[in-house]
Amino acid sequence: MLLLAALVPACKAAQADRPESHATLSGTAQFPDDLPTTRDGNVRMTITGHGEITDSCNNSGSTMFTATYDGELVVQPDGHFEAALYPNPIATANGCAADDLHDDHVDAIQLEATLGDETGTGRLTYQNLAAVDGNELKKGAFDDLVGELIFRRP
Repeated sequence: MLLLAALVPACKAAQADRPESHATLSGTAQFPDDLPTTRDGNVRMTITGHGEITDSCNNSGSTMFTATYDGELVVQPDGHFEAALYPNPIATANGCAADDLHDDHVDAIQLEATLGDETGTGRLTYQNLAAVDGNELKKGAFDDLVGELIFRRP
């Protein structure tokens, strides 16, 4: 979670340099009590997997990748949320930028969010993204995603 909190200010400053969003995440957020007064926050979707990778380290030999997508989270009074997701560069396990990705396989998808001083985690409820290819992963071309977030208080 600390990594997400550290990246959020950097992501906001770089919004002008962001690629276009090709995915929207929506769903329902659950809170331990009432909805907090802060209803705007940030969300990150992290996809881990493996595939044939050409990377910036001249073929480091890594087959594992991590793809992240950030967005500004808006939660309605009834707990429904929505966020446009923007892709970040895909990285290999040793931190190299993945230039090309083929025969990819998604192993895990995780959602992390901040809303004021509350943090939440979640998952996609309908999609497993098993059919996405490397180009879709790089662009974040997932269209409409549905998930759930569960928040906890510090």
